Amino acid sequence: MTTMQTSSRSQRNRRGVALVSIIALSAAALIFLLATAAIVTQASHRAAQTKWGHDLKNAAEIGIDYAINQYNLNLTSCPLDPTSPSTQKTTVIPSTQLTGINPNISVSLLVTQPNPADVALLQQYSIIYNPQLDTANTNSSDAYGITITNGGVAGGAYRILQSTASIDGTSRVIRVALVANALNGGVSGGNNNQVPYFGNPLFANSGIDLGASRGDLTVRNYVADPNGNPMTGQTGPNPNGDGSTEYLLTVTSNNSASIGANTQLLGNVTITNTSGTVATIDGGAIDGHLTYSAGTPSGTINSSTGATIESGNNVLANADSPNGGTSTPRQGDNAFPVTQQSSQQVGMAPVQQATSTAAVLNTEATSVSGDLVTQGFDNSAATAPVTYYSSSQTAPTRMFIQDSGTPVQMNTANMVTAPASAPQDFQIWYSGGQPLTVNLGGGHAFSGTIYAPLATVSITGRGTFNGAIVANSIVANNRGSLNVATGLASPPPSANLTYTSTGGSGTFQIANWVPVSWQELAP
Repeated sequence: MTTMQTSSRSQRNRRGVALVSIIALSAAALIFLLATAAIVTQASHRAAQTKWGHDLKNAAEIGIDYAINQYNLNLTSCPLDPTSPSTQKTTVIPSTQLTGINPNISVSLLVTQPNPADVALLQQYSIIYNPQLDTANTNSSDAYGITITNGGVAGGAYRILQSTASIDGTSRVIRVALVANALNGGVSGGNNNQVPYFGNPLFANSGIDLGASRGDLTVRNYVADPNGNPMTGQTGPNPNGDGSTEYLLTVTSNNSASIGANTQLLGNVTITNTSGTVATIDGGAIDGHLTYSAGTPSGTINSSTGATIESGNNVLANADSPNGGTSTPRQGDNAFPVTQQSSQQVGMAPVQQATSTAAVLNTEATSVSGDLVTQGFDNSAATAPVTYYSSSQTAPTRMFIQDSGTPVQMNTANMVTAPASAPQDFQIWYSGGQPLTVNLGGGHAFSGTIYAPLATVSITGRGTFNGAIVANSIVANNRGSLNVATGLASPPPSANLTYTSTGGSGTFQIANWVPVSWQELAP
């Protein structure tokens, strides 16, 4: 009996071992099959990518091109735009647009109106962020009177386009960011008005610092004849028609101003601030009026030698110290040239964007002209000067500088700019937020306009700057002259220095939507 029981147990053990072996082998086989299936799937996917990759990419690009064209053909009511309250909309690209592409490829387009969280991420991580187009920012277009007036832009001035081309489970995705571009010039009738970009030809949104660290700086109005000689003086008739005179130049800031000890300003200072210390006058001379909206000026304003005091209502006079004391008795309006008054902040239109016909700047050329686009700019190491404007040109040279993440450096020793009589013939349009410095190297003058609403523009060196500057901040530490082209408040039509307003001061109308980023995403 015992022998039979032992034999039975042995048989069961052998069967158990066999069963375990079979299960183990089955599991190994299953794992092998799964791994093989994954490899085969990946290989099939790679084969599909190789087979369809070119066509998929072309199809996705066609989807993006189609969307941009639709937005620019339908500025007032683009059919691709999300309908409130939705912020996203998906559209299938018509097959008629996919000519020359495999007919089995389909393309879908997702349009997104960025929400505040998306825009916040743009602000933190992307160079395409623009506070003027961010309605949640204190520097936004809404806060400063810049309003996008066309229909179809209820979601703000950004759009994200995502084009997905698919076939047989394989896809290619391209994502593009669009930004609204202001309409410039050429529109009349109805409520459309032409507003000059340089209506305030020396303007900073945040602050202006004139000669604080270097001194020996004269800031004045400058309108020249074709030979570069001044055509007018520093004063003109007061617009109120009372027969008095006023300075033609007014330096303007939405926040603050600082005037260095050896700086002479032949003009006025207007600060449209809402709070804080509005002006620090370190012994500088202001020949006109200092007006502000809030806060208290600090420091001492010196009288400028030669500033004339006239009887009656005029503002051509030596500036007072902030406490109201005067260096010379005044009459009429001259009794209180330092005044606090309510004033609306100045609006800034978004920077002009390069046109589709703009050429990429040739950094090897010795002479360039026309519309030029460049990713960043630094000519400080150039070995020979480059001519950016010549007398034979019939149109201005416009340089559109995109943000490269590094400061913009312009050394005038290595560049020939516009004639002093026509600074509008060399235009800098900078959309980035990195510092932009003009170094008047070797005493070479700079003649041109700089529109950089997001950047700090600095003028350094010893020499003369002729033209106009609109920026977030301005620091003029050059020794010499800052000749401000007040005539650009009424620019010649050929200069293309106006944008179209459809409402109050500062509003602008969309001319087109401009792609400012391009991403090809892994499927």
